[in-house]
Amino acid sequence: MVPEVILQAAPVICGIDRLDSRLVFMDGVFVALLTHLAGEHYGDDQGRWFLEASFGSYVTRNNLPEPFADLDEAVEWLTAAAQSHPIDVN
Repeated sequence: MVPEVILQAAPVICGIDRLDSRLVFMDGVFVALLTHLAGEHYGDDQGRWFLEASFGSYVTRNNLPEPFADLDEAVEWLTAAAQSHPIDVN
């Protein structure tokens, strides 16, 4: 079953930058924080979305994704990861 995904806008301070970000909820559970990489100092990743933090067993240092082109790509990746490593949220 595909989880219900809700993105909630929330600014985040990261170093000296105030970044646009999204709290990611799946079926009502906070599972990830995505940040929008704005600024020239991000180089080729400028404008992409980075998985700043994740909660659950499906994301580890060994499978941390590259920054995503857009939020749709990020949600697609997170949904696939959650479906391949389901957790009991009850």
